[in-house]
Amino acid sequence: MPTRDAYAIAALAVLIFFVAFNLQSGWVYAVDALLAGVVLVGLLSARHAVRGVRITRHLPAEAVEGEPVTVGLTLEARGTGRRAFLRVLDAVPGLSPVEVFIGAVAPGHPLRTSYVTTAVRRGTHYADTTVLSSGGLAGVFVARRAVAAPGEMTVYPRYWQLSRFPLAAWTPSVQAAGATRRRGGLEFYGLRDYRSGDSLRHVHWRSSARRGALMVREFEQELPGSLTLVIDTRPEVQAGSGAESTFEDLIRAAASVAWYVTSHGGAVRLLAATAAGPLDLTAGWRPVLRALADLRMEGDIPPARLLDLVGAGRMPVIALSPDPAAVAPLRASGTEVAAILADAASYDSRPAAGPARLDRAGSALCIIRKGDDLGLRLEQSA
Repeated sequence: MPTRDAYAIAALAVLIFFVAFNLQSGWVYAVDALLAGVVLVGLLSARHAVRGVRITRHLPAEAVEGEPVTVGLTLEARGTGRRAFLRVLDAVPGLSPVEVFIGAVAPGHPLRTSYVTTAVRRGTHYADTTVLSSGGLAGVFVARRAVAAPGEMTVYPRYWQLSRFPLAAWTPSVQAAGATRRRGGLEFYGLRDYRSGDSLRHVHWRSSARRGALMVREFEQELPGSLTLVIDTRPEVQAGSGAESTFEDLIRAAASVAWYVTSHGGAVRLLAATAAGPLDLTAGWRPVLRALADLRMEGDIPPARLLDLVGAGRMPVIALSPDPAAVAPLRASGTEVAAILADAASYDSRPAAGPARLDRAGSALCIIRKGDDLGLRLEQSA
């Protein structure tokens, strides 16, 4: 593909040719021939540079959304002649695209290089080709060729290693465990200053009045047992787009809760509606994380209906949805349920919904909004 410089040089060569023809000057013909030679050399060298080059891509098997990823490339030139001034535009699905400059590759001497990029989209991704280009020796033509470089990697959703998750303790079965436990299933630990996101139900009003600042009661954290996570995968209730959507934040929240539960010896039951039918997986950390990596917005039934189909079981349930109306039927059915709700209004550049609307879920709640620090929000849940 010719560049603007190629067009400019070609136009100048034509102009000089007419001048040389009119003047019948040998040195002007020589200048014209030199310009034509630059264009020809640029074309031939650019085409030669991208021919006979094999690229092998070395992808890590796993990555986590938002974290750096190192990708290796091996270039091998076949045939004769060095391949110079190469550029590899590597756009691996799920990763930020990167362009790598390669000075030269000689036949029989493979060149190994690498670059660092960022995992931007969860899922199992398959890479087929990469784009090799060169401007040749003159830079007036750019030749491009798609080179096969197959690879596969799984990008897991971002998750937070929570130090506490109070919402796990706000179910009747946990509250009833242990005669010494008070106030929602937790032992009183002490008082501390109020932090944004703390529940007003924990405010100690007498101490707050004495100090002139809000003070909240802090409780010993109840270690979780096993939990059921029900994720609402219906596309019509979601808001936002891409990585900044209710669905993606709920997936990240589910991964964070799963890490917390499994790191304390519990198991996680993951329920979600998919195009292939209900997903019902009870497992430890890695299988649940992999399932979350591949979960899509393709469900057509609400969480309550999903539980009816597969059975609620005995584990306490945490429902994750942007729809408060989807959680209320779970509570009405007698299921031990808490909820992580994504405020859909905040993802669509509308004013955030008030607590009254979101509290229609009728359960212990953790409300997340666009731009929240999810780890902090989950640690301050309930």
